[in-house]
Amino acid sequence: MLVTIQQKQSTKGRIFEIKKDENAFLEVHTPWENPIEISQMEDLKKFLFLDKDKTSLFHTSCCLVLNETGTPLSLEDINKISPRFYQLNIFGKKGCEGSFYVKQSGKFPKQVVLQRHNRNLSGKTFKHEQIQGIKFYENEEQVGQLSRPLRCRHHLARYYLHIEEKNEGFLPLLIFFTLYCDSQLFHKGHSTLLFPNQSENSFENKDWVQKTFGTEAASLFRKEIDTQNPRRSVYENRGKMVAVILLSILPFFVALFILVGGIIPNEANIMKEEEFTKEMKESGFSLKKNTNRIFFDQAMTAQVAKDPVNSIEFYTFEKSEEANDSFLKTKEFLKGKEPDLFDRNGFSLKEYTFYSQRKDGTYTFIARLGNTILFCQTPEKQEKEVQNVIKKLGYL
Repeated sequence: MLVTIQQKQSTKGRIFEIKKDENAFLEVHTPWENPIEISQMEDLKKFLFLDKDKTSLFHTSCCLVLNETGTPLSLEDINKISPRFYQLNIFGKKGCEGSFYVKQSGKFPKQVVLQRHNRNLSGKTFKHEQIQGIKFYENEEQVGQLSRPLRCRHHLARYYLHIEEKNEGFLPLLIFFTLYCDSQLFHKGHSTLLFPNQSENSFENKDWVQKTFGTEAASLFRKEIDTQNPRRSVYENRGKMVAVILLSILPFFVALFILVGGIIPNEANIMKEEEFTKEMKESGFSLKKNTNRIFFDQAMTAQVAKDPVNSIEFYTFEKSEEANDSFLKTKEFLKGKEPDLFDRNGFSLKEYTFYSQRKDGTYTFIARLGNTILFCQTPEKQEKEVQNVIKKLGYL
């Protein structure tokens, strides 16, 4: 059985159409457009699972537990400082359809385990030339596979879930699991954000789809992947070729201009948290701590400055290397949604680097200066206003 999970909408929320052997049977809505808009794990309760008559078929729950086996927190445990997990459940008309666990950071432990009616599936990530995904095993036997093309048309996420009919009972849980992974940036190629790849062992089975579903099914699947990964020569469009050449040398001239003009942000511009707080308050922003660090989970401090329209986030790290790692991960996510060549910009030196883009009416900016990061997303019409604030802070 092949289940296709196709994103159909990316504005005013994300909508996914679920097809089973090409027949649509489910539509799933999430209330956010970008994963960064998920403010807390409780937002995962907002998934809507609708059939073709718009009737709700499933609902989800999220609760803190003591460990990966679902042990509830006691009153004594609540006050303890110890690792905790979120238990994510999906329920249907017949009760619980299954659950899985993640750390409080939103990441999986060393190996993900999906549980349903005393049956456990373990997962192992993989990545090939055109796809990445997760192989699911019960004991040492592969029973399913989730695949995602490394490139998708129009930046709309697309997932392929192969599962034998005898294991169809896992389908609601696997769909919820897939969309959770989507919300945690898996759709932008960051399989390491889920859980580490295990070493190659007897679990590896590259031809599982063909062996299980037949040569014809495997061939159709490969053709489907090929259509999502078009190999186009840049020479197909000479205008675009010229643009690529011009933009490839543009950073050199930008760097030269900045260096000659002496206006490049440097270590003298690095702000401390209290300086950022003071500066933003004086500019009319309100401040709050940011406890949701999907991209910046290594940060020591996290502040969010907001006014009625704009939001600017400021993070400090123990080391510049950690800040750079978070910058690169966020940039890779943004590049996965990368717009036209002329709607993005970037610059990089050892201690200072930034990246910005305009996409679907949103202006996004991220800069690393030493061991700090400044990040914001705002409507394009506010771009100049936000840039003035960023320049005042010394990060542009």
